[in-house]
Amino acid sequence: MIDANKQRSFMLDPGSDFKIEPDDDHLKWDKDLEVLRFRSSRKVENLPDDRDRAKLLADHPPVTFDQFGTWAAINSKGDIIGGGVLEDTIVIHERPLGETFTDMVMNTDGILYALAGDASGISTIYLINRLGSKEEGKKEAEGYDDNQYDTEVVKKLKVEDGGQPDRIVALAEGGALALDRENGRFWQVVGTPVRDQPKALYAPDTPRPCEDFPGPQHLVTRSDLQLPENREPIAMASNPNGEVAVLLFPREAENPAEVVLIKDSRMSAAAPLSQAGAPFSIGWVKDQLWAVLFNDLKEAIVYPIPFMEEAPQKPVTPVGYRYPLHWGDDKYKNRPFCNGLAEPVRYQSADRTGKFRLRTLHHLSFSSYPTMAEVDAKKSVDCGKPGTIWHRLYLEARLPQGTGVKIFLAGFDDLKDDPGKLVWMEHQFGAVEALADVPKGAWLKDASEVPYYKGRLYCRPEKNRSGLFTVLIQRPGYQVRALKGRYLKIRVQLRGNGHES
Repeated sequence: MIDANKQRSFMLDPGSDFKIEPDDDHLKWDKDLEVLRFRSSRKVENLPDDRDRAKLLADHPPVTFDQFGTWAAINSKGDIIGGGVLEDTIVIHERPLGETFTDMVMNTDGILYALAGDASGISTIYLINRLGSKEEGKKEAEGYDDNQYDTEVVKKLKVEDGGQPDRIVALAEGGALALDRENGRFWQVVGTPVRDQPKALYAPDTPRPCEDFPGPQHLVTRSDLQLPENREPIAMASNPNGEVAVLLFPREAENPAEVVLIKDSRMSAAAPLSQAGAPFSIGWVKDQLWAVLFNDLKEAIVYPIPFMEEAPQKPVTPVGYRYPLHWGDDKYKNRPFCNGLAEPVRYQSADRTGKFRLRTLHHLSFSSYPTMAEVDAKKSVDCGKPGTIWHRLYLEARLPQGTGVKIFLAGFDDLKDDPGKLVWMEHQFGAVEALADVPKGAWLKDASEVPYYKGRLYCRPEKNRSGLFTVLIQRPGYQVRALKGRYLKIRVQLRGNGHES
C-alpha cells in the first residue's frame, strides 16, 4: 500500500490482526461498529417484551418542552396547557370541536406544532405561534393600536390524500416532520406561521421581486423516506444534530425492536436493539446515544446507534451506564419521553409536593468499564529491509473525554531476538498522563491518510475527539530518536476513567 507521500505503509485491523480472546473481561472487538473498545461489566437481561402493552403506553397524552424550560401538555379536557414559568398553568389552545390531539412538539423558533384527528380519520396540523401575544395579562405597549392584529397566530394545515399522521417531531433546521404510523408515510412542515398583514397597492408597471406574503407554511410529502418493510413504527424523536430516530417493531415477535435514523433525505439501515423486546418510547441523550423506555422498568436503557449504511450482523448492545428514572408519583409512571430538541431528553415527574415537573435523564456516576487494557498484534510487521527507519503512525479513533490510547512500538532486525529484551517506545493519544518527552498524537481534518478513502470510523470527525490522529514515530529519551528495524512489534493500550470507552 502507498500513502499520500508515495511511501510504503502497513494497515492493521484490530478485528483480525490483534490477539483478542473471546472471553477477555476487559476488551472486545465490536463487529457492528468495527472498533476496539472496553468491554462493559454490566449486562442487561429480561427486559419487558409485551408489545401490546408497549403500544398502549406509546399513545399516552404527549408533553413537549423548549430550550427555556417551558412545557406544554394535554389536560383532562383535551386542551393544550402550558407551564414552567408562571406558578399556574395557562390554556394555550382549546381542544378543537370534534378533534383530539395526538402529538405535539415545540421547535427552537417558538412554534408549537400540534397534531389532531377527528372521528372520520382526517388529520390537521395546528401551527401555534404565541410570540408577542398580548393575552394572559400581558401589558399593552405604549401607543398600542387595538385595531391591529394580535401577534398570536394559529394556522391550520389539512393533510390531504387520506394521510393520518399521529407523530410529529421538530427538525433542527426548522419546521417539523410528521409520521403516519399506520401507513408509514412522512410529511414535512415547511415555513413559519405569521400574522396576516395588509397588502400594499402598487401600480401595474411597478416591478416586484416576489409576491407579498405568499403564505409562508405548507406541507411537503416526503415520499423519499421509506421505512423498512415488515416493521411497525411505534415512536419517533429528534435531536439538535438534525437526526430523527424512529422506533420500530418487526412483524416477527421473536425479533428485537429496531431503530432507523433519518438525516436530511437519507435513512439508515435498521439497527436491532439487544434484549429490547418491547420499548414504547425513544429519546436522544448525546452523541450517538439514544434511550428507550420499557413498561414498569424504573430506568432507561441507552444504546449507541450511529448512522449505519448497512444493518449490523448482531444487535447493538446497551452502554454500561445506568440511567435511573425518578417518577416522583405513580401517575407519571410509564409515560413516554417528552418531545423536544434539548439535550438530554426529559421525562415526566413530580416534586416532593406532588407538583408536575420535568426531569432530565442523567446516568449514575459509577464505573462500568475498566480503566486500562492492552493487546498485542498477532505478528510483527515486516517491511523486508533491515535497518528501516519507521516514520509515522496514524490512528483512527473516537476518544471521549477522559479516555486515551497508548501505542507502544519496538523495532528489531532478527526474529530470533529475545522478545523479553525488546525496548518499547511509547506514543500517546487523547487524555493520558503526559510524560516528559513522550510524543503526543495530533488530530487531523482528513478522514484517512489513504488518499480518497472515507476512513473506517463510524462517527463524525470532531476536533481532538474523533477522526484521524497522527504522531511521528520516535524513541523518547534517546539522543538518536529514530526507531529502526526490519520488523516492528505493536502493542495497543486503552486508558479510561471507568465511565467511557
